[in-house]
Amino acid sequence: RFIVRSLEAEGGVADVVGYEMASSAIRRIVRRGSDRIDESFLCETSDGSKVRIKPMLITKAVTNGAVHQALRKALISNVATQLKKYSFNELINEIITSKFQTAVKSDLKTIYPLKAVELTSLWLLHGAETGQASSDDGAVNAAKEAEVQQ
Repeated sequence: RFIVRSLEAEGGVADVVGYEMASSAIRRIVRRGSDRIDESFLCETSDGSKVRIKPMLITKAVTNGAVHQALRKALISNVATQLKKYSFNELINEIITSKFQTAVKSDLKTIYPLKAVELTSLWLLHGAETGQASSDDGAVNAAKEAEVQQ
């Protein structure tokens, strides 16, 4: 997702505010005989941007709760350390090229064999310091209001 910052003669200048995976792509990955593990948490990138990240793990077989717990715990710590390596724009590039997901999967597959590690969504947060965890909805609404006023 993008938000337009300014309009110029040859086009507009936009910033990336998030990434979201299509629900149809998620449905294709999840099949019978495997477990889906979803997680959602806040992290900070190397440039200080606060992001809400929602990773999804797909195991190769049905697993028990202890394996889920171990995978979740390792996922949160691994993703948090991986995010510290990148600025927000670098992170978006790594996610689009699937390098980020591959790095996380290679670290987690020692706990249990994984079919896939995907990020269902990633949003840049505005006002996270004040406790108002608003994703791009506020920015999109402000942009729409600005367009209407013009």
